[in-house]
Amino acid sequence: MDSLQINTSEKHIPIIRDGSSVGELVFNPNDAIFRERFYKLAGEFQEKLNEYQSRANELEKNKDADENDIPVNSLAKNELAKEGCVYMRKQIDYLFGTGTSQLVFGDVMELDLFPQFFAGVTPLIAQTASEKVQKYTNARPKKRVKK
Repeated sequence: MDSLQINTSEKHIPIIRDGSSVGELVFNPNDAIFRERFYKLAGEFQEKLNEYQSRANELEKNKDADENDIPVNSLAKNELAKEGCVYMRKQIDYLFGTGTSQLVFGDVMELDLFPQFFAGVTPLIAQTASEKVQKYTNARPKKRVKK
């Protein structure tokens, strides 16, 4: 029987969380829709970080504490961090597939994890895109010289 074989160029990246393998991240960095969504998310991520930092700075202005010497803004700061984590996890799941955030981050809701994630996947996507462009820009046919 005849067959048709397609190589989609999927990347399978092992996920190591706190020293233990928890699975793998699978994506196709050559997929134009994937790259579009990725670069859009990366830009949104930076905007959101700036927004959350600004809101956190506002909360920090209140130095009051309650009767137990706990800052009165503690709960609001925690809610802000949780809001950012929920947003980013949702966006990562939209880009990489449902359940990706749980696989990568587990139950941890910590804003510092997202820059680690983007720092890890961005070079893989940029490298593949660069190789793809180079493949087509270096493969120009030689010009024929008429004699």
